[in-house]
Amino acid sequence: MGDVAEQIRGVTFAKADAISEPEPGRTAILRAGNITDRGLALRDLVYVPSTRVAERQRLRPGDIVIATSSGSLSVVGKASRVEAPIDAAFGAFLKVLRPRQDRIDPSYFAHYFQTPAYRHRVSAAAAGASINNLRTADLDEVELPLPPLDEQRRIARILDAADDLRVRRRRSINALGQLGEAIVPTSPPTQAQLGDLLDRIESGRSPVCETRPAESGEWGVLKLGAVSSSEYRPSENKAMLSAEVPDHDLVVAAGDILLARKNTLELVGTSVFVSSTPPRLLLPDLIFRLVPRTDAPVTARYLQAALAQPEVRHQIRRLAGGSAGSMPNISKTRLLTVSIGVPPLEVQKRFDEASEAAGRRLRDAREHLAQLDALFASLQQRAFAGEL
Repeated sequence: MGDVAEQIRGVTFAKADAISEPEPGRTAILRAGNITDRGLALRDLVYVPSTRVAERQRLRPGDIVIATSSGSLSVVGKASRVEAPIDAAFGAFLKVLRPRQDRIDPSYFAHYFQTPAYRHRVSAAAAGASINNLRTADLDEVELPLPPLDEQRRIARILDAADDLRVRRRRSINALGQLGEAIVPTSPPTQAQLGDLLDRIESGRSPVCETRPAESGEWGVLKLGAVSSSEYRPSENKAMLSAEVPDHDLVVAAGDILLARKNTLELVGTSVFVSSTPPRLLLPDLIFRLVPRTDAPVTARYLQAALAQPEVRHQIRRLAGGSAGSMPNISKTRLLTVSIGVPPLEVQKRFDEASEAAGRRLRDAREHLAQLDALFASLQQRAFAGEL
């Protein structure tokens, strides 16, 4: 690495010198949280006096920004490429590797930092007693294949094309997710309290569990993560100890409405509709199951979508309580007072059909993305093994 790239240290500044809003005469500074698996995220920046920033510390297209110090091995070594010109620099716990373009193609160079070989090497080098650090020599001594420049460019074009397919598919997945929100009927003329629509609210139970997810044939208990993203994620569960006896009344089933009764203020009241679920998963005590009355003028799918609307989520957050230092919690009694809009049943049924169709397209798109990810990983492995 030291033969093909220059290492540049980040900007050192005092905490008192940094502000959270841009001002004339200040430069944006990236930190470790701005490095993501999908590129640099230009949010939550800090701004320091531009006099603190050397010209070589200003980011350039082709630079690789690396987190070189962290308490977490999953963070140290994370790297992202600067794709386009940005008016920013980087902080002291980061470094930049600036490729020497007469020796290495910047795109080929950038792809190397996504390989398992790179992650394994830096994780081994960085491991420390409490804070994990990558020294200058640790990065300089990383070895990577270096074919002739023309061959590097050919490989980079193949990997760029495969990666572009993944980017496009992710965008379509995001659009499908927004479509699901957009088709919820807005401003229906009739309002109703949950207490008038529900037969009951069921509480779960949290028996002693393993820290790992349940395997096929085992009983598992959902974690809050199963509902925290507003999408049902059954993989977010813990395997129940074999000595525990499962409560069959708490088995999660297709058609259920699940709601987080306790979480951070942002996530309390997050709900999901269970379209399908693996067997043997149980409701925990942190998640409610909402059971509509059989004669209620709502469908389950629409009811969950209504609960996910921003104005309803705001109601729930307002009603949630908790002692200082604890996570907000909403009681069954307070939840029953939440008001939602109830359009005519024929409108709800049309929504259900459209939502189900969008869900099928979303599942298909995610399966396709998984295939593209596998293809990209295979191409990447072959590329840096000299087999592409």
